[in-house]
Amino acid sequence: MVLLATAAAGAWAAGKPAPPGPTILVMGDSLSAGYGLANGQGWVALTAARLPGTNPGWKLVNASISGETSAGGAARIDA
Repeated sequence: MVLLATAAAGAWAAGKPAPPGPTILVMGDSLSAGYGLANGQGWVALTAARLPGTNPGWKLVNASISGETSAGGAARIDA
């Protein structure tokens, strides 16, 4: 599983809203994809649901695929 976080770069002028928070990308296998679980019950979905309360402005993107391999994940990371 790979977790990546990116943040908006650059400074913002005074009086303007802060840039959006970081985006967390989860690339994993069936555990991260929530295989066999009801929609919204996997650890990634539960983590995404908690983010607004713990880290406002953060976004979580789940790019996990059941059965994914390290080679498969590496091959699609640029996409």
